[in-house]
Amino acid sequence: MPFVNPIPQSAILKDMEMPTDNDVSLLILRYLARVHAENERAEVPLLELEGELGLSRSQARAAVTQLVGEGLAQADLFPLHVWVLITPEGLGRVG
Repeated sequence: MPFVNPIPQSAILKDMEMPTDNDVSLLILRYLARVHAENERAEVPLLELEGELGLSRSQARAAVTQLVGEGLAQADLFPLHVWVLITPEGLGRVG
């Protein structure tokens, strides 16, 4: 007999709060600010953002692209490797 989950899928998804794009961007910006406080020239790899913040590659890349577009971060957006650095405007936003 196959397993039947007694909780409807819609109830499971309803209880899970998915972060918005703005939430993810702010989370990354705050992380970049903490790294900057330790080393002003530190560039953070996308892989680190994914691992430390529990993000998927697509979430992290989309948020970094948004931050770069807003002038809050600088990044080398290569297909495989991405390196991110917070800008003074980004520091002002979380400051």
